Amino acid sequence: MIDEMDDKRIKVLLLTSSFPSSIDIVNKSFMTDLAESLSKKSIEIFVVCPHQPDLPLYEEHKKIKIFRFPYWFTKSEQKMGVKGGIVASIYQSPVAVIQLIPFCICEFIIAWKIIKKEKIDIIHSHWIIPQGLIGAIIRLIIGTPHITSIHGTDIHLIHSHKQAYPLIRLISKYSNNITTNSSHTCRLLQDIIPQSMTKNRVIPMGIYPEEFNAKPHCDIKGQKIILFVGRLIPLKGTSILIKALRIIHLDDSSIQLFIVGEGPEQIFLEKLASDLEVLPSVRFLGNLPRNELGMYYKNASVFVLPSITYKDQSEGLGVVLLEAMASGAPVIGTDTGGIPDIIKDGINGLLVPPGDPYALADAIIRIIENPDLTNQFREAGLKTVHERFSWEKISDQFIEIYQELLKY
Repeated sequence: MIDEMDDKRIKVLLLTSSFPSSIDIVNKSFMTDLAESLSKKSIEIFVVCPHQPDLPLYEEHKKIKIFRFPYWFTKSEQKMGVKGGIVASIYQSPVAVIQLIPFCICEFIIAWKIIKKEKIDIIHSHWIIPQGLIGAIIRLIIGTPHITSIHGTDIHLIHSHKQAYPLIRLISKYSNNITTNSSHTCRLLQDIIPQSMTKNRVIPMGIYPEEFNAKPHCDIKGQKIILFVGRLIPLKGTSILIKALRIIHLDDSSIQLFIVGEGPEQIFLEKLASDLEVLPSVRFLGNLPRNELGMYYKNASVFVLPSITYKDQSEGLGVVLLEAMASGAPVIGTDTGGIPDIIKDGINGLLVPPGDPYALADAIIRIIENPDLTNQFREAGLKTVHERFSWEKISDQFIEIYQELLKY
């Protein structure tokens, strides 16, 4: 564990495009967890994020100071970062594209004011565009040490647009350190900036394992349940999982599929399940708070993340796999994106080719029909989470970077 800073608390400004309300237990994100875990270790955290409807411009939560900036003429029409960050906002609303420039200007202004007033030690930008650019410009002007953390969606989008490469090189030049959330994300960055490897570290996002140590849901205990958790978008491959269920039902029609999450594909997925005659065995549960979600993880016979590559996008890491592992559920993921950073095939779970419902069905049946394999994956999964992906371990890695920059 990193030594506490006794003489002076390091002041870190987190720049982000997405930060839920302190009382939002459904959409609590890894940014909330990261801020809280750093704050617990005597890092003084300031967060700059876009304003969202019905949220205050300023609030303090667990010693974290949260500043939300308005960036449009009327707050009700602000579209950036409302659901899933900037990339998702741009896909969901053309208005968000128009709002990007005032968004960047407003975030720069409030960040500048806070840095000057609070004498911030380090800027920590989350997502390379636009936060990484804002942090880089401030470092260029006044020299405040700057870290850029890349989470996957940002670098995937840029990777297919070579005209943006010079901008990414500029951000890299004025970032003291760059962190990526997986080996896959790191490779994408290396394609754009090979020399970035001298300042890059892979530091994943994590979980609090104790939050997923829930009791099983009594009403469904003992049933054969496949569980999926995630946004209902093409990237997540939920349609492949429904097709796999149809194949599984040829042998065992008692197996059910529980789908947790919401998104634009829900109507399509419901129709697909109906067309394949498995709809009675599929339950769409919507979004669930963590305390309730933990009960479903506990009941799962197997947890599946069937992500695919879609429009040059792939899974950045797959934090839901960690949540499932922490709950003791055996896991299956696809061999794409950052998922192999978590799942070591045959050791703590199974990897299958993306987009292949037959391989997925075989893997699901293999786990459900093999209690010894299930127990092996449960034990190995818990070990994986506690040793590599707990916020206790991950926050220490970020603090180590902070201390190196400030020569603590």
